Amino acid sequence: GNSAADTTDDQTASLAWNKDLVHLVGINSGSMFSSRSRIGTQTTGIAKLVNVTANGCHFANVQAFHGVTADETGLICWEDSGNRNVYHNVHFAGGGIAGTADDTGMRSLKLAGGGERWFKNCVIGLDTVSRGTTANAELELAGAVREVFDDCVFTTYGSGAHPMVIVGAAGL
Repeated sequence: GNSAADTTDDQTASLAWNKDLVHLVGINSGSMFSSRSRIGTQTTGIAKLVNVTANGCHFANVQAFHGVTADETGLICWEDSGNRNVYHNVHFAGGGIAGTADDTGMRSLKLAGGGERWFKNCVIGLDTVSRGTTANAELELAGAVREVFDDCVFTTYGSGAHPMVIVGAAGL
């Protein structure tokens, strides 16, 4: 089937992507939004659902969905601190359930150091659950350099003064 329940690898701990030059390619039609070839969690508060520290990796046709029913602080859907990683048709969907959508520190994507990454036809954010605080964002740039966002969609559903992007002091 193609329902989320049939096509999601639900994690119970952070997925550490730490091997250089290793690729992840989802098998699907190549849709930008919710491709259903996805890594997710809906039951466990994982600080970083996917934590990429490797260099030279290629991610294509996948979605990361981070949604937990209980209130949690600092849940990051996908964090990349590597160099020269390429993302093509990847949907970064943090805060996917009302319990975490407006929690402090929630991020769909965080670029924490490293750099020279290329995002092509990606979706960053989620517009199905309201974010109601200024303490979270869809994208955080925290020491990112020479990043390229090519034909990407940035989406959110915010009530109040919810920021789309947070740029740290040495963020860009």
